[in-house]
Formats: sequence, C-alpha cells, structure tokens
Amino acid sequence: MNNPGPTPIPLSQWFSSARMSRYADHPDPEALYLWNTHLTKTYLADIEHLEVLLRNCIHDALTGRYGQRWFDNGRIAFSNEAGKSIRTAKRRAGGRGAPPGKIIAELSFDFWRYLLSRHYQASIWPQVEKALKKKPTSRQQFEELVVIVYNMRNRCSHHESIVHQRNIPREVAHLNAVDNAIHMVASFIDPRAATWIKGNSRVPTVRAQRP
Repeated sequence: MNNPGPTPIPLSQWFSSARMSRYADHPDPEALYLWNTHLTKTYLADIEHLEVLLRNCIHDALTGRYGQRWFDNGRIAFSNEAGKSIRTAKRRAGGRGAPPGKIIAELSFDFWRYLLSRHYQASIWPQVEKALKKKPTSRQQFEELVVIVYNMRNRCSHHESIVHQRNIPREVAHLNAVDNAIHMVASFIDPRAATWIKGNSRVPTVRAQRP
C-alpha cells in the first residue's frame, strides 16, 4: 500500500491566485513566498531607523530657522496636502496646542519625503542641506535617494512582492539600489548613524537565504 504524499498547501486559495502567481515559476513557491515576507519585514526595520533619523534631521534644521513650531510658520508656503497632513497630525497629537514633539511624531513618511521636493527648494532645502554632515551633489540627488526608500517602504508596508522570479538580475539590482539608498541617505545625515544602521541590519543575512 502506497503512503499518500503530503497534502499540498493551498496558498493560492488562502492568499489569491494573482498574488501567488509571482512565485509560481519557482521550484518551491512556498519557500520563496515566505522569504519575501521575511525580507520585507527585515527591510522595514532598517527603513524605520532611517525615517526617524530623517524626520529628526529636518525638524532640527527647521527649528533652527523657524522655531520649534515651524509647521505653523507662515513664511513656509506649505502645499495644500502638507497643510492637511499637519492638521491631521495636530488632531492625533491632542489638538493645536500639543507639544511639537508629539505633532512631529504623527507626521508620516509621505510628509517628510515631499518636504524635499522642488516646491521647497528656497525655503526648506537650504536649512536641511546645512544640517547634513555630508553634502549631496544636489537637492535632487538627496530627494531621489529618499524616494527609493519611500517606495520600498510602501511596498513592504502594503505586503507587496519584491520578488522578480522571471528576472532575477532585476530583483538583485532593485534590492542593491534600496540598500545603497538607505546607506547614502543616512550617511548624508550622519555617517556614524549610517554605520550603526548597516551594522545592525539583518537584510544581508536574509537576502543570502533566498531559496
């Protein structure tokens, strides 16, 4: 009498066929799916460090020029979207009179990323640039690196795949670009912080475990 083989894991039934199609070409789709899950969560740890480092850098830079409540300063022409984010952050922090630190903590990565855009070239960027311990070649370079991290953070936070099974060189190039962007942005802000983030990162270990 033959023993029946192991019961197939119904991943497509649980997580949808469309989602699992990204892993279908791999000899062990389940292993690749789990690796993707572990890697995205590992990246989020590094990105969390960088996001806090970036927001504190911008906050300190603008405080020196516009005061602790720089987000209320009329000399900064905030976009409508930024203004909405500030109002939402105040509400979540306890109201308009909430301490600046609590309001700052409620502002999302979206807000900080867009403060680096061309819209703030003359108001915010000069203050941020002065606060950086290493200087990028331009605001655009700094923004583009932050955008790489921001996009990766969104993919990881929304449980999206970072696997390119049908084009593994593309996958490797993308992950290398993310690793470089995290390190470069942190290095511009403070090289010691960049060394600390890299030294405590588990990303290289998990990347090496790709099935």
